[in-house]
Amino acid sequence: MLVTIKILSRRLLSFVICLFRYIRKQILLYGSTGRVAFDDNGDRIFAEYDIVNIQYTGPDNNKTQMSVGQYFYPAVSRQFNKHPI
Repeated sequence: MLVTIKILSRRLLSFVICLFRYIRKQILLYGSTGRVAFDDNGDRIFAEYDIVNIQYTGPDNNKTQMSVGQYFYPAVSRQFNKHPI
């Protein structure tokens, strides 16, 4: 039984590695968030991120979200708003 589990684990790991390599090579030109592709490290390229500050305030612990900046990859440019964090 233990040998069977080890064999299945190796096969599953091999499958997951192959699947990851396949997905990493794909490029979606019209994804719901824009162009989707990955670099050699598996990091998403052509990505834009909003940097959001989340605070819980007041007696009811109301959640407030404020965009405080943006991050663009691969250009590695950062833009920050002048709002207090």
